[in-house]
Amino acid sequence: MTNSRIPDFVAVSSPQRCDLSYGEIRDGDRIGKGGNAIVSRCDLSESDSDSPDTIALKQPQQSPETINRDEIERFLEKGKTLRRLDNI
Repeated sequence: MTNSRIPDFVAVSSPQRCDLSYGEIRDGDRIGKGGNAIVSRCDLSESDSDSPDTIALKQPQQSPETINRDEIERFLEKGKTLRRLDNI
């Protein structure tokens, strides 16, 4: 019996990877907020045919001047986890 809460990674494809610089991202509307981060829907100022027009951007809630080392480490660890999941 399969667990319906576990995603089928074969059936769901990930978007193509592309390299972006922060300067290419235009601020967008907030679409979510969690304990440590805010997620916004952002447009890309110069997207080519291989890049999406819109992305979801996850940013720490605290300003860079007030964020502590533990919060940075947790944020980076979540990014590593998402990258590993994307490579399955």
